[in-house]
Amino acid sequence: MTTRYLGAPIARNEDPRLLTGRALFVADVERPGMLHVAFLRSPHAHARLGAVDLRGGSVAGPGAARRGRRLRRR
Repeated sequence: MTTRYLGAPIARNEDPRLLTGRALFVADVERPGMLHVAFLRSPHAHARLGAVDLRGGSVAGPGAARRGRRLRRR
């Protein structure tokens, strides 16, 4: 049993874009009204966060900071 590709060089389509810096990555995409997300997790296993201050710099509406209780499925 032989394999055609074992040890054979294969031309990859993405190489020229990556090597010349023209590749588009997910982090490069920006859309109007786009929001970003960050999750705060404890570095300790099974630990509970005592408190999280959501007052500083958060915005109202769908872009506001949320706690886990408000994100649960209903």
